[in-house]
Amino acid sequence: MNPIQKDEMNETARLTSAAASRPYVPVTDVGRTFGTTYFLVSTLLASIVPIIQLGIGLNYKGLCPINQHISTYMIVAGICGLALVGLSLLISL
Repeated sequence: MNPIQKDEMNETARLTSAAASRPYVPVTDVGRTFGTTYFLVSTLLASIVPIIQLGIGLNYKGLCPINQHISTYMIVAGICGLALVGLSLLISL
Protein backbone atom coordinates (compact mmCIF):
# COMPACT_ATOMS: atom_id res chain seq x y z
CA MET A 1 0.00 0.00 0.00
CA ASN A 2 1.27 3.45 -0.92
CA PRO A 3 2.08 5.67 2.14
CA ILE A 4 0.52 8.73 0.50
CA GLN A 5 -2.68 6.83 -0.16
CA LYS A 6 -2.65 5.58 3.42
CA ASP A 7 -2.52 9.19 4.75
CA GLU A 8 -5.54 10.16 2.65
CA MET A 9 -7.58 7.34 4.15
CA ASN A 10 -6.49 8.09 7.72
CA GLU A 11 -8.94 9.99 9.92
CA THR A 12 -6.15 12.20 11.18
CA ALA A 13 -4.92 13.24 7.73
CA ARG A 14 -3.65 16.81 7.42
CA LEU A 15 -5.92 19.50 6.06
CA THR A 16 -5.22 20.71 2.55
CA SER A 17 -4.16 24.26 1.83
CA ALA A 18 -7.50 24.95 0.03
CA ALA A 19 -9.26 25.24 3.39
CA ALA A 20 -6.59 27.62 4.67
CA SER A 21 -6.80 29.88 1.61
CA ARG A 22 -10.34 31.09 2.43
CA PRO A 23 -10.46 34.51 4.12
CA TYR A 24 -10.98 34.51 7.86
CA VAL A 25 -14.08 36.33 9.10
CA PRO A 26 -14.39 36.68 12.87
CA VAL A 27 -17.57 35.18 14.27
CA THR A 28 -18.34 38.30 16.28
CA ASP A 29 -18.47 40.49 13.15
CA VAL A 30 -20.86 38.13 11.39
CA GLY A 31 -23.07 37.84 14.47
CA ARG A 32 -23.13 41.58 14.96
CA THR A 33 -24.10 42.27 11.35
CA PHE A 34 -26.69 39.50 11.15
CA GLY A 35 -28.09 40.42 14.54
CA THR A 36 -28.82 44.02 13.60
CA THR A 37 -30.45 43.09 10.30
CA TYR A 38 -32.52 40.39 11.93
CA PHE A 39 -33.49 42.75 14.73
CA LEU A 40 -34.64 45.50 12.37
CA VAL A 41 -36.66 43.14 10.20
CA SER A 42 -38.29 41.45 13.19
CA THR A 43 -39.07 44.84 14.76
CA LEU A 44 -40.75 46.02 11.57
CA LEU A 45 -42.75 42.82 11.36
CA ALA A 46 -43.71 43.08 15.03
CA SER A 47 -44.98 46.62 14.55
CA ILE A 48 -47.43 45.65 11.79
CA VAL A 49 -50.04 44.12 14.13
CA PRO A 50 -50.20 47.07 16.56
CA ILE A 51 -50.53 49.50 13.65
CA ILE A 52 -53.42 47.45 12.22
CA GLN A 53 -55.06 47.25 15.67
CA LEU A 54 -54.77 50.99 16.11
CA GLY A 55 -56.13 51.69 12.62
CA ILE A 56 -59.13 49.38 12.98
CA GLY A 57 -59.87 50.71 16.46
CA LEU A 58 -59.80 54.31 15.29
CA ASN A 59 -61.80 53.57 12.15
CA TYR A 60 -64.64 51.74 13.92
CA LYS A 61 -64.74 53.78 17.15
CA GLY A 62 -68.24 53.46 18.60
CA LEU A 63 -69.68 51.48 15.65
CA CYS A 64 -69.70 47.96 17.12
CA PRO A 65 -73.30 46.88 17.80
CA ILE A 66 -72.30 44.17 20.30
CA ASN A 67 -69.90 46.05 22.60
CA GLN A 68 -68.89 49.68 22.21
CA HIS A 69 -65.65 49.10 24.12
CA ILE A 70 -64.07 46.71 21.60
CA SER A 71 -62.67 49.56 19.52
CA THR A 72 -61.27 51.15 22.68
CA TYR A 73 -59.58 47.87 23.59
CA MET A 74 -58.03 47.70 20.11
CA ILE A 75 -56.77 51.28 20.36
CA VAL A 76 -55.18 50.60 23.75
CA ALA A 77 -53.64 47.31 22.52
CA GLY A 78 -52.24 49.06 19.44
CA ILE A 79 -50.72 51.88 21.48
CA CYS A 80 -49.20 49.43 23.97
CA GLY A 81 -47.79 47.29 21.15
CA LEU A 82 -46.22 50.31 19.47
CA ALA A 83 -44.83 51.41 22.83
CA LEU A 84 -43.17 48.00 23.26
CA VAL A 85 -41.68 48.20 19.77
CA GLY A 86 -40.44 51.71 20.52
CA LEU A 87 -38.89 50.59 23.80
CA SER A 88 -37.14 47.68 22.12
CA LEU A 89 -35.66 50.09 19.57
CA LEU A 90 -34.63 52.47 22.34
CA ILE A 91 -32.97 49.70 24.35
CA SER A 92 -31.06 48.45 21.31
CA LEU A 93 -29.36 51.82 20.85
